[in-house]
Amino acid sequence: MSQHSQARPRHLSGAFSTLCSAVPRAALRRLWPLCLVGASLALLPLPGNAAIISAYNDPNLFGTLDQQEVGFIGDSACAPTSVVNSFVYLERRYPAIFGRSLVPDTDTDSQYDPEELKAVALTLAGPNYMATTEQSGTQDGYMAFGKEKYMEEKAPDKTLYRAVAEGSWDGPSGSQPDWYQASTVPTIEFLYEVLSGAFDVEVGVTWTTPGETGGHWITAYGLTFDTLTKVGSLSFIDPWKAVDLTGLLEILGNGKIQLTYTLN
Repeated sequence: MSQHSQARPRHLSGAFSTLCSAVPRAALRRLWPLCLVGASLALLPLPGNAAIISAYNDPNLFGTLDQQEVGFIGDSACAPTSVVNSFVYLERRYPAIFGRSLVPDTDTDSQYDPEELKAVALTLAGPNYMATTEQSGTQDGYMAFGKEKYMEEKAPDKTLYRAVAEGSWDGPSGSQPDWYQASTVPTIEFLYEVLSGAFDVEVGVTWTTPGETGGHWITAYGLTFDTLTKVGSLSFIDPWKAVDLTGLLEILGNGKIQLTYTLN
């Protein structure tokens, strides 16, 4: 399914279709024991008949590229834009591992300039990576394929990738990686696991509004969820306007995660 972003309605409601994440292998080995401890503590019942899980990464570490700045495909560039904003997070959180390999500092001012972010997004959107088009956006499989291909070219053999996708593999034929779980409905447990593990996390959402439907990618960094009432919140950076938002999370009767939020 394509994740095609276009001029957004103010109020969106959509079900998760894909979760894609990455973290340095060395960092995961260091963080994982702490994640397991955190999970066991977070799931303890709390007063008021609730069991809250919570995981957050620092939103100030992420990039702030607005997808509308990504040339003529801007309206459809949510996937590469979300990934570029995650690349900034990975470089800032793990400078000894990535340095500026993912988003090159072309003017050597040690800043993340808009033109540097835009250049990487355009590369990711190209036919050799995510194959993003103005008409149909980015296929889920191509998004994961392009992200891994780019990262392995720039920083080989340093990253662990994970993804679940409700649909079948729709990336390049014969290129589905072992870490990509197709035909798998994303779960709160998976989202909590990768956020607790300090992964960067992109979420593909199938959204609906009266008379219209489509897809969109966002960069998630925080989760709070009541496992008993099955209601919580997701904090994320929306590449449309590059705004930091928090939306309502709910588990639907069919087991899908629904996210509802207002974009000002």
